[in-house]
Amino acid sequence: EELGLSSQVRESMSLGAIQKAQGFSDAYPQYQNEQARTAKPEVYTETEDLEQNEPETTDFEGTGEEKSISDGLELEDMLIDYDKYKRSPYIHIPDGKQMTPRPLWWGLKAYEKAYRSNPLHAYVPRIDPKIQLSLEDFHEKFRKVAHPVIFSFESLRNLGFDTKSYTLAELKQMFPFDAETPSKVQKEFVANGIRRDDEELDLGPAIVAIERDETLAKQGKLRNFPRNLKVSQSAISKLGIEKPPLVKHMEQFQLPTVWMGTSTSDTRFHHDCCDNFVMMITGTKRFTLAPTSDWRTLKPTCVGANKNLCWANVPHPNAPHKQTAKQIKTMGKVNKIVVDVHPGEILYMPAGWFHHIENLGPTVMVNWWTKSGETVALIKAQKEPDY
Repeated sequence: EELGLSSQVRESMSLGAIQKAQGFSDAYPQYQNEQARTAKPEVYTETEDLEQNEPETTDFEGTGEEKSISDGLELEDMLIDYDKYKRSPYIHIPDGKQMTPRPLWWGLKAYEKAYRSNPLHAYVPRIDPKIQLSLEDFHEKFRKVAHPVIFSFESLRNLGFDTKSYTLAELKQMFPFDAETPSKVQKEFVANGIRRDDEELDLGPAIVAIERDETLAKQGKLRNFPRNLKVSQSAISKLGIEKPPLVKHMEQFQLPTVWMGTSTSDTRFHHDCCDNFVMMITGTKRFTLAPTSDWRTLKPTCVGANKNLCWANVPHPNAPHKQTAKQIKTMGKVNKIVVDVHPGEILYMPAGWFHHIENLGPTVMVNWWTKSGETVALIKAQKEPDY
């Protein structure tokens, strides 16, 4: 709706013919990351769209054990769930001949080439929090090969990363707000925008709103809590949000983007332009992911001047009751992966990976998209072998 598409246009997006993947059954999407929790019922009552301007873990206490530096370690030494990772099936890559009713995303063929050469498991693993990551090892094992992964804030301490996670109670102390006072929240937070003021952003009203699990309220571009709001680091200095020190050119990050949510808000299935580091500050989000190579199956509609933001024709991949028969059939061919990202954790998500996001209660998330030469590490690595 915020992109200006009429309901008739949205409902008429053709799924086209779905080519059955040889050797895979309709039960294929049941292979999901076992880390996903299933106790919380799915709620989809208000969906927040992103705009085309640019796209959307538990802290680990020290154990006293010596922590390893990741340089030189193999994946089996780094991943806390390596056995599950290795047992998971490989992502199926279409043959590349399947036609779509609209032009292909500009990065698709690079991903198809990469995933055929280096098959990827349909699983998003977690790095052991005892492992201290190095920029070089993360770059070689994950970014250059477009390999999504989850890791702890604690794994970056050796790189000088000091960002912390917070409980709602701690946030309320940091941003006090009299809940009995008439709220101005709908005049405070602009969705899909940029706040250029360096003055500290007062999150107090929004924290009270998400604590109450309020429904996402819309008034034009205004929201009762931040959604897709780009800010300067100075504006969120109380939170102490730092850039993840895992990109070779640290100046090539976009502004950090603040997202707050409740169980009544989610983000539809889509993919963005750029590599993405998702930091969970408070609460847990459930990510339903699909690799870029599922593009031909999901047949998204891409918007924006550079066609960077692409909306899948299945808005809610985990809600069959909201899907047509064709959409259900489509999801039967998708390499669906479900993971929960907890406070104090970071999800690295390569550009082009489809994701639907659900809040399992009140959440605060800040994400960093890359830009310029660091926009898509996979493509740069293909063009520049020494990158």
